[in-house]
Amino acid sequence: MPHVSVHLVLNVEGFGPVSGSFEHTVEQAPELDGSKNFIEEGLLALKVELLYARFYEELPDAKDLFPEVKTRTYSSQDLVTGRIETDTNKHELWSLVGNLALAVKVSLAKSKAFHELQRAADSSDERLHLLLHLEKMDKLNLAVHAIATMRDLHMRIIKEALGGVPFKITLSNGKKAFARTLSEVLAHRLEIKEIGDLDQQHLEVLEEIAEKLKTSATSSSKLFLKYRNRLVHQEPQSVDDARLYPQLESREWTPVVQEGRVVGKTKGISSRQAKPDWNFEDLFSVAVDASQHYLSTLRSLRALEAFKP
Repeated sequence: MPHVSVHLVLNVEGFGPVSGSFEHTVEQAPELDGSKNFIEEGLLALKVELLYARFYEELPDAKDLFPEVKTRTYSSQDLVTGRIETDTNKHELWSLVGNLALAVKVSLAKSKAFHELQRAADSSDERLHLLLHLEKMDKLNLAVHAIATMRDLHMRIIKEALGGVPFKITLSNGKKAFARTLSEVLAHRLEIKEIGDLDQQHLEVLEEIAEKLKTSATSSSKLFLKYRNRLVHQEPQSVDDARLYPQLESREWTPVVQEGRVVGKTKGISSRQAKPDWNFEDLFSVAVDASQHYLSTLRSLRALEAFKP
């Protein structure tokens, strides 16, 4: 079986050349186009890493959200009361928040790097255009999912910090249900003893956080959640190139009305959308804004004594 040998030398100003090499056995020798694509994509991967470092440094940091390493002493009573589980779960959830914030920063920087390469690439090379677009959007959508998870974690952190209390509320029809939002939890604080027992400072800050977790809290959060919900549940919004996204035909009929009564129905077949819903730069900016918005609410939550890790 043929061997493929790769030797790379990187000259960094002020540090001198750095080199590395590897060999790999392949089932069959690559054809000419395959070899060219291998080299082209290998160089692209290297360019992405070099650009990524710059964009990574430009994005805000969130190291402060990682919990400190602490030594705790517990008694047998703490096992009975659930304090051990509460402390452990708070620490684990704040660790998850820190890791998600880091993942968001990495994914956003990688997506920006792929976007810059796509802008500079030969527009007539459809294979390269598609490759860079898919890589760019894959990284951006990873960040979108992680940001949405950070938003969802507010409720879980509060629940675990209060001993794993179920946020069960009574609806207007008298039925019991689990609260879906922090606003619902606070509105039913008299039913949820652990919430009602919090002091005024905690409740005021939680009210502020609840407002900021609403879909329409900011223009960026509204746009971000619309994009995320379409990505997860419906036909995704298109970015940069509408040709690369599914466009489903509407099944809706329009009533035909004559003299005040419906006499039939009609519908048309639409043409494919030419203009995308988003350009990447705008969507990237919205994602960065949403990330910073939810990191600020997490910092507000972390500053409260009851919810510290």
